[in-house]
Amino acid sequence: MIILRYILFFILTLFILPDEVYCQFNLKHELQMKKYLSPPIDTSTTKEVAFYWGATYPIPEHSIRIIKSRNQFSIEARIFEKNLLRARTDYDLLIMEGKEMSPFSIETFTYITPITDSLKERMLNTFYKVISYDDDSIKPKATIDANGTVSGVMLYDGPTYKFAINDNVHSQMKIQYQLYPTDFRSQVINTFFQIITDMKNRTFDESKYTTFN
Repeated sequence: MIILRYILFFILTLFILPDEVYCQFNLKHELQMKKYLSPPIDTSTTKEVAFYWGATYPIPEHSIRIIKSRNQFSIEARIFEKNLLRARTDYDLLIMEGKEMSPFSIETFTYITPITDSLKERMLNTFYKVISYDDDSIKPKATIDANGTVSGVMLYDGPTYKFAINDNVHSQMKIQYQLYPTDFRSQVINTFFQIITDMKNRTFDESKYTTFN
């Protein structure tokens, strides 16, 4: 009964205060992604060259960093044990049932592997291509049909992708809508997730990632 009341309250809140709920969730979501997927680095020894993170329910949120340390470039990858929305919902339900008292945290897996200058350059070129893409030309616009249904906007659990380059001038792009499978950026995102999967399974092989060619 407690769980049912919680779910009904959550759904009702979404309909009554959609903008406020979306803003609060989006802010909390991004702060937690930053905390776990983009932790501070020792800038005296390591430089973050480029950064990507992806959040697409129900896939666990994940990130990739290209870093440079002592003239060696590496990929640093992180992925949550489970999707953050699912983890937060499970945690909140346990809190309401009185079964959980510890602060919220989510298990994060970290992998790192050195890469060649060639792969680094190809990946950076891809970052530049994504960030310079004319996003506004295809970004869906919000529309309302005759029944009052809103479409074309990102919901609280919609996709979010962030690409950033820390060069002489920091530049970035955030994508907050569903990409078509034919969009080259979708292919880049799929390749990033494949890299993380390969690093996890110890099957990382630079020759496999032809998206960066």
